[in-house]
Amino acid sequence: MIALNEELEVVEPCMASQSNIGRVVLENISETLTEVNSENGELMPHLA
Repeated sequence: MIALNEELEVVEPCMASQSNIGRVVLENISETLTEVNSENGELMPHLA
């Protein structure tokens, strides 16, 4: 169970990043093929 302090508008992972809680959806419900390295901004493989 994931508790959110806002109402979830979209569950679709592709559209979820456009909302305030999109990061929670992406990190806890779905996994991405790539992720951004916070140190240098480069894309790194995640599931790919």
